This record gives sequence, C-alpha cells and structure tokens, in this order.
Amino acid sequence: MAELQFQDIPVAGDIETQPNGVTYIFDGVKWSSAGSGGGGASVNSGPNPPPTATSGDLWFNTETGIMYVYYIDQDSSQWVDVRPGGGGGMGDEAPRDGRQYGRQNGSWTETDNIPALPDISFAP
Repeated sequence: MAELQFQDIPVAGDIETQPNGVTYIFDGVKWSSAGSGGGGASVNSGPNPPPTATSGDLWFNTETGIMYVYYIDQDSSQWVDVRPGGGGGMGDEAPRDGRQYGRQNGSWTETDNIPALPDISFAP
C-alpha cells in the first residue's frame, strides 16, 4: 500500500491527490477525503432552490433555516421539508407581528398571560 505524504504546513482549502488515487482537502485542522468516489447528493444553500436538481439533492434555505430534499415520485417532483412532520411540528416559527404566542394543540395560539418566572436567588 502506498504511503500517504501530505505537505508539512498546509493551509485550509489545500487539495492533494495521493498515490492511492484519493483526493484530500485540508479543512484547517485535518485532511479529509474530498469525495465519496461516486454517487451522492448535491448540497446547495441560498435563499432560492437551485434551478436543477436530482432526486436526493439537498437545499438549505438560508432565509428560513430549513433543509429540503428533492423528491421525485411517479408523477411529480418537489422540494420536501426534512423536518419531522414536514414542517407541521415545533419547527414552525410563530407569527412575527409583535404579539406573544404559545403552542397549543399543534398550532400557534396568541396569549397575553404567560406567567413570569419567579426570581430565584441562591445564597453563597
């Protein structure tokens, strides 16, 4: 087996192909394989989904903080929210209108009587 030899003082982002045929990238701390050798999903981020996608690709919406997977079934294709319940769970954000909301029966409910926590102090 070929011995792996990396440069002495690498910089984050340095890429090297070793005698074993594997390409490595330095992340500032360690060298890691730069690819899986075939297949795998494309991972994208930004405020809009990428214009083209393959089944299994991932998209992280940088405006909402939600991850999606591109899913193709028999008659359609779409970006699907990967959160448990497809976004209907606790991951949904409360309305942003200046009022207070709490979760009740799986949805956001306006409330104005959230009790304040008591002041707790400990003696040394």
